[in-house]
Amino acid sequence: GWGSNQITVQQHNSDTSIAIVDVGKVSGLGNVKTIPQSGWINGHTQNGQLHASVPCKVGHGYVVRVKNDISGIVHYVRLYVVDTIKQNGAVVGVNAKIQYPFEP
Repeated sequence: GWGSNQITVQQHNSDTSIAIVDVGKVSGLGNVKTIPQSGWINGHTQNGQLHASVPCKVGHGYVVRVKNDISGIVHYVRLYVVDTIKQNGAVVGVNAKIQYPFEP
């Protein structure tokens, strides 16, 4: 999701944990190549849903981790923020490239 210049991932399943990490400036989705070992922002409960947010930056890559806490199965998503979408001069969203599953 997009809000307050943040990238936010949400999860409704209570048996799942989520986290997101900014891997820094990269030249495209294909340059998000590995799963980072540190820098993860773990999800927290807000209004009964699990949320994890990081500042959204054009030209940066991100990795999202979704883990089923019962089975231990982990899935990854990678994304790259291409540019912003503006209306009347205000940023209202972003154009992003996303790949799921991400299996480096």
